[in-house]
Amino acid sequence: MIQFTVLEQIVSRARKSVESTDRDGELKPYTKAGGQSGSGWRVAGFYASDTADSRLVFEALHYETPAICIIRVYREHPLEVLFARKWAGDISRFENAAENAAKVFRCALPATPFPARVVDEGLDDMPFSEEDRERLLSVLQPIPPPCNPNGIDEA
Repeated sequence: MIQFTVLEQIVSRARKSVESTDRDGELKPYTKAGGQSGSGWRVAGFYASDTADSRLVFEALHYETPAICIIRVYREHPLEVLFARKWAGDISRFENAAENAAKVFRCALPATPFPARVVDEGLDDMPFSEEDRERLLSVLQPIPPPCNPNGIDEA
């Protein structure tokens, strides 16, 4: 099974392949975790605002049990999954799926960068403790949509 740190590296490479100088700072990286010990999940991803109330999200889900990873690209509102593949074997196939997902993400970005949400860009100026700032940032991160691994094609 792929280690989460390797998954984070794959997501980082995907983000770098999507970034461009004319859209500097548009992509926001994030990580999240949940579930219970032995059946938990972790997410590494990035997002960009694509409308006033929606974000375009690239994420890689890492499940402990069953030992699989899922890579998805989706729009939040209304929920629209644009790309989804699962992996439980050869890492080169998963890296290829991540590259394809990055291409889908790039094509789905609005032609002109949409301004970041006011909440996202104004956090640095707010007088929060580091702990409160991290808690608030966690709440603002994308919430993975429900995921049925059985309904997703293999990478």
